[in-house]
Parts: sequence; structure tokens; C-alpha cells
Amino acid sequence: MTQYATKADLASRYNVTALTTSAPTGFTATTIVSDAVIDVHLQDASSIVDSYIATQVRLPLSAPYHQAIVMYTCQIAMYHIMIYRGWQPDTAKDDIIVLQYQSAIKTLQTIADGRNLHMIGIGADNILLPYSMNTVRGW
Repeated sequence: MTQYATKADLASRYNVTALTTSAPTGFTATTIVSDAVIDVHLQDASSIVDSYIATQVRLPLSAPYHQAIVMYTCQIAMYHIMIYRGWQPDTAKDDIIVLQYQSAIKTLQTIADGRNLHMIGIGADNILLPYSMNTVRGW
């Protein structure tokens, strides 16, 4: 299975050290996240990305991955890691993680709908062509 982001990618965007050592000040969740749990959430997030782009793009993608793919994977993974820790997105004071997650999902949905493929740096050789009775001739 393809994993689009690493712990280092996640750490460059979020304070992963705080996740793996203790809860931040004022944060009620106390679950400390292990490296194995982070990897599972990154793999799950990569699968979520694949589930959206698979309608338009030939999988698996080849490394190096476009930074937008890495970013969306990290945003989705962080949202789920925080929920794993006990964070409740509907009562969060700082909803930047919720907004980033929703933005990632919304953008991936536009890609699934056949728009904005340029946002993930997909070349023409990886795009799946739509087939219909009008485009397949000669049978």
C-alpha cells in the first residue's frame, strides 16, 4: 500500500513531539500517540486520498509525491490522530485542524469529480480517460 506522507512530513506541519510525549496545556485528552499509531493514521489517510483520486488517476502514484498530496494526507491524518487522543472536533476552541481536514476532503472531492487534477500535479500519463459508448468505437 502506498503511504503519501511520513512522520517527518507530519512533524513539519504539526507539533508531533507534543503528541508523543504529553498533552498540551489546556488540552483534556491524555492519550499519548506512539509512532506506530501515527503510521497507521498516515496509512489510513493515504487510503482516503486514494479513494477520492482513484476515479480520475491511475494508481499507485509514483514517488516523489506532489506536495499537495502530502499536505492533504497530513491534514487528514492529524484530524484522525487528534480524535484518537480524545479531542472532540465539535467542541474544539481552535478549529484549524477541522478547517484543514474539511478543506482537504472538499478538494479531494473536486478531484474525484474530475476537476482540479492540476492541484495534485498529475501528468497526462496518469489520468484515466472516461469511456462511454460514444468514445469507444469499432467494436
